[in-house]
Amino acid sequence: MKYISNMNFYILFLLIFSSFSAIASQCGVKSANLFNELKKIRIVEVENVSRNKMGYIVNGDVTKASVGWHFNSNIKFKSSKKYNPQCCEFRQYLSAYWIKDGKRDLGDGENGFSQTNIDFRENLKHWPVQVDDTGGAYGHRSKIVPGDKWQNYSHNGYFMKDEPGTGGAKKSHLIKFHFKQKIIDICQNKTVLEKEKLLVDKWDYISIESAHIIRDLDDD
Repeated sequence: MKYISNMNFYILFLLIFSSFSAIASQCGVKSANLFNELKKIRIVEVENVSRNKMGYIVNGDVTKASVGWHFNSNIKFKSSKKYNPQCCEFRQYLSAYWIKDGKRDLGDGENGFSQTNIDFRENLKHWPVQVDDTGGAYGHRSKIVPGDKWQNYSHNGYFMKDEPGTGGAKKSHLIKFHFKQKIIDICQNKTVLEKEKLLVDKWDYISIESAHIIRDLDDD
């Protein structure tokens, strides 16, 4: 009887151990649409405007301009005995700089551009604020503010949007935003998925004709 009792205990131990070892402890990606719905946005502020008969602005003095883009990323995580969505987190990194005459021109650090921007660093929703400021960086589950309009996690997915851009460039400058997005496995400490996107615009082309949004300063 004692032998049988010991055998039963051993079998019970194996069943309990196997159940714990089967607990999902890794990230798996079911689908990933990264840098989705990418479009360019150019905003100009104009004064001394003239309009055609339809009321559209046809001429004026551009006093301020900015270039930017809009995109979003939508990821679905695997959820099963093997995969745990809680092990998955999103990260976005950015290297941003001006180009003039084929060389990087970091200027005086305005608009967040400085020597530190050459290398990739973690990209924030309100860059260049610090990671621990309100809202923080993209993808950190512990730092997401309730009601965040820029990102959110669902049970088995993640959605983010971004509208990177800048103003204040000089003529003959190219603006380059080099993004890197990752899905990382925080349980296994590894990268599951990675994709890069280089966005480039030429400042010389900023005009009323190229603008997507025109703000008439004469209306103020």
